[in-house]
Amino acid sequence: MVRLKFLLFALLVLGLGLAHLPTLSAPQGARAVEGAALQAASGAGEVSRRVDARRSEIQSLALKLAGSPGVAAAVHALRPAPVAKSPRDRNAGKDAEEAGALSPLTAERFGALRAAAEAVLPKELQGAVVAVVAGDASFHARAGAEPSSDAALLDVPALAKAGTSVVDAFGAPHVFASVPLVWSGDATQAPALTLVVGAPLVADTALQGALDASGVAALGLVQGDKVVG
Repeated sequence: MVRLKFLLFALLVLGLGLAHLPTLSAPQGARAVEGAALQAASGAGEVSRRVDARRSEIQSLALKLAGSPGVAAAVHALRPAPVAKSPRDRNAGKDAEEAGALSPLTAERFGALRAAAEAVLPKELQGAVVAVVAGDASFHARAGAEPSSDAALLDVPALAKAGTSVVDAFGAPHVFASVPLVWSGDATQAPALTLVVGAPLVADTALQGALDASGVAALGLVQGDKVVG
């Protein structure tokens, strides 16, 4: 009988608890949803901050490479050797140099520019891309890969005109920044020689850093219908 009373009491308590559960769980559920939304917003904000920092990093890197002595020497080597003998010819040669006269961009000459640029690239920068465009010729190369002039793989002239842009390249979003190295004589024309530097928009450690900083359980970067990070 005692056991029966205890069972009835337990069932009564359980019933009252179940009756009050919706009343108690609704505010708690709302708070949980609100907390999760705030944490998700924190994670998204942290990723956005790191993406903006990546863009600024590549912009600064492009300027640094363009101003490096090695790249300047490689650019100087692209200028045609002076052959003028008379004063008039010497003046003409000087005018041509000031107008941005360059030897045609070949794979070999791009290789020299690329080597000079990669010597300045930070060791920790993974997947860096170096590209150069001069007139109708353009070349690009990823770190450790063979150079290419295939515009279907990377439209270097378009990147050079864009200044700073984010495009899909090599299967992932990349950020690119361009810097003119030699100006043409006509201000209405494109630069005679432009350096383009790029890298994956999201570094391997960026999402993990954002994850740790925001405290969320998981983070994903989606572009369209594709998960890119």
